[in-house]
Amino acid sequence: MKRSEQDDSGAGQTLRLDKWLWHARFFKSRSQATDAAAGGHVHVNGERVKASREVRIGDRLEITREEQRFEIMVRSIPLRRGPASEARLCYEETVEQHQPA
Repeated sequence: MKRSEQDDSGAGQTLRLDKWLWHARFFKSRSQATDAAAGGHVHVNGERVKASREVRIGDRLEITREEQRFEIMVRSIPLRRGPASEARLCYEETVEQHQPA
């Protein structure tokens, strides 16, 4: 389904993983998001994936960034990279973020 053909229910909406991570402000640039996926620092539904993997509403992401680990559930597919308050609405943290001991 093309981005211009999205319906209000969110069904069938997808976005590349690297774009989603950048739009949701987990990384400062899309290339950093791509590198993180390539380096095995991002898992979707428990699987190591490439940056080109399509993310859907309901997917569970595990993101390791520097010394932080996030486990989140995708709640929406953003149309743009907006302010942080808008980006925060795109996901829900499933557990507290982890820092290594």
